[in-house]
Amino acid sequence: MDIDALFSIWPFSPELWFTLAVVLIIADVLIGMEFFVLSVGVAAFMISGLLWTQHHGLFELFESWRQIALCFAVLSLASIALIKWMFQNSGKNGRDINEY
Repeated sequence: MDIDALFSIWPFSPELWFTLAVVLIIADVLIGMEFFVLSVGVAAFMISGLLWTQHHGLFELFESWRQIALCFAVLSLASIALIKWMFQNSGKNGRDINEY
């Protein structure tokens, strides 16, 4: 099989991205990698949703696997920043369990 044909079929599969998202989220929960892999899994889940809507004809967003890779990278960075910000700010309002 031609490598170009491989890159033109598999990245457009919403099931592949959903499976990748589930595997990454479970890996982060089991291994505990400081929410980095969780953020990438959330981005893979968003790509899966975007590809699912494109597959069902709601809109045409991606034309090549390069656009999917770029969108995945941007969503990964955005979700890493958002999750880090959420968890850093969650402890500021609450009382620390170690304070007596």
